[in-house]
Amino acid sequence: MGSCWHQRHATPDQRPAGGWPEDAEVTALCNRRIRPESGELAWLWPTCPECDVAAHVLAGAPMVGSRRPTMPNSLGA
Repeated sequence: MGSCWHQRHATPDQRPAGGWPEDAEVTALCNRRIRPESGELAWLWPTCPECDVAAHVLAGAPMVGSRRPTMPNSLGA
């Protein structure tokens, strides 16, 4: 499991009803294995740059100051 303490990540994994179990691990869009955080402070953490780009690509939404986001090389696209 990768160590990215205090960074917010994004995952394509579907969140279970009632939230993630305490011992859950998911794969983030940056390909790191992480334990989901759902506390209020997690929303204040800076977003992982690779997850941010990948999330914009998946949503088809341009990033601010960018014409067209591209998938990071670490995602194999």
